[in-house]
Amino acid sequence: MPTTDDEQQLIDQYDSGTVPQSQCHSEAYKFLQRPECSEHWWCQHYDLASKLLEVLQHYDDHALPRELWRKMCLQLGRCAACIQSYHAAKEELRLHYSDQPAVKQLLS
Repeated sequence: MPTTDDEQQLIDQYDSGTVPQSQCHSEAYKFLQRPECSEHWWCQHYDLASKLLEVLQHYDDHALPRELWRKMCLQLGRCAACIQSYHAAKEELRLHYSDQPAVKQLLS
């Protein structure tokens, strides 16, 4: 699925570093909750969904990571293409955050 203008704008916000990460995460999650996006985050919205994996390192501290994890698990149980994309995203994060123990544990 091609990236929409709204989705690309969110990706650009992440990449620019001019918007706080917490705001980027919140807006990305809202975008992925749209009815047309809510079923296949990983195979259709990989660039945005993969950025949300960073939120999961705060799983014990906040409600959003727990809700995000629950939704990801539901999707990964339904679509083989989503599973493949999810594993690719985990590998990218493993390389990017190799020095952070909390992320290492999450991605193992």
